[in-house]
Amino acid sequence: MAEAPVNGVGTTLASSITTSSTTLSLTSATGFTNAQYHVLITDGTNYEIALATALSGSNLTVTRAVETYNGATGPYAFSAGASVTVVQSVGSVANFINSQPYLSPTGLTGATAASRYVGSTTSGAPTSGTFAVGDFVIDQTGKVWVCISAGSPGTWSTQPTLTTLEATVATSVSLPQSTSTTVITSPTLAVGTYLVNYKASILIGASGESIDTVLAVATGSMTFAGQTSDTCGYTTSIGGGAISQSVMNFFVTVTSAGTFHVNSTMNGAATASTVLATTHTGATANTSGMTILRIA
Repeated sequence: MAEAPVNGVGTTLASSITTSSTTLSLTSATGFTNAQYHVLITDGTNYEIALATALSGSNLTVTRAVETYNGATGPYAFSAGASVTVVQSVGSVANFINSQPYLSPTGLTGATAASRYVGSTTSGAPTSGTFAVGDFVIDQTGKVWVCISAGSPGTWSTQPTLTTLEATVATSVSLPQSTSTTVITSPTLAVGTYLVNYKASILIGASGESIDTVLAVATGSMTFAGQTSDTCGYTTSIGGGAISQSVMNFFVTVTSAGTFHVNSTMNGAATASTVLATTHTGATANTSGMTILRIA
């Protein structure tokens, strides 16, 4: 129950009380109200905090010894003349905070848009209730959800947990002439947006050959943006071939969970080229695969 304290209100006991008394006879009831608030009773030696719950005339009904005062609780017997003062106790402050359905700070300069902390859920955004733009909850998995469109329950948004996935070319892949070959397939991607870095070390078989690399949806539904294709060619002969690198950085927006392929085609002479496995040790740059970072 919320409290209704009044500042600066005090009087004395008109008659003595025992340790079991629950009614205080006040010398004057001026300023006291028929509501709930905390009072401090003291004779200068003993101090006791009681909870006032009702007022009838000059008789104040209380619950005795509801909190400690300087390490002592009571209840105590008090003689007539002991003071009775309305106070803001630890309990009264806690009751006030606990009685509020939400916390709504005014904010510091530069951060004064409406915002309310409205509670918590077990997991995810609220599914019932009415909320305003700027309301936020912290669910019990540690995510913060913010209401971005008012309503019942409104539209909510949260920052995704950054997740990094990796896939490597475990076995070298031969690229025959003019044949599109899948070099690597991504892990299954949930709905969301991803930033992908793909890099492949390719042993190109002969001068004049080149490798075209493109992306293709394998399962699910997704779109690509950024550097979605690459062409690399034969460079300096190294033991009958040349180690070139195909590098692509691109975004993937997944609307239905699935996977994608990275496909390469060798163009030119008939000598096959090879995408080297990550474990290959004969090249100076031999890591082939992709790193995938979920960003939304």
